[in-house]
Amino acid sequence: MAPAAVSSGRASAPAVPKGATQALRWYGFTNGPAGFVVPQGLTVVYRIDQPNVVTAFFAASEGPQLAAWLAAQLPGMGYHVQGASADSVVFSGPAWSGAFTSDSKISALTLRRN
Repeated sequence: MAPAAVSSGRASAPAVPKGATQALRWYGFTNGPAGFVVPQGLTVVYRIDQPNVVTAFFAASEGPQLAAWLAAQLPGMGYHVQGASADSVVFSGPAWSGAFTSDSKISALTLRRN
């Protein structure tokens, strides 16, 4: 079986009102949990898109705000937040689990099928 596609490049989302969300598919993903959303307006700088795992790399400047947003919003999407800090979140759900982390150079969200 050939490895799943890995794509790169910049995909910028248009600016939208604060609080609006968009499914990962809108950012170019074909895999990942149905109904999983992130805030619109993020900049995906690289993506890994495989049937069992997806990773979205975002601009570093978006990291702290995205970590806080995920920690607050994941329970409403059916995920249990196992741990969170100012720059990272670890969470689990019935079919997918994941983690988000960021530093001064990049931030990334990984979701993997359980």
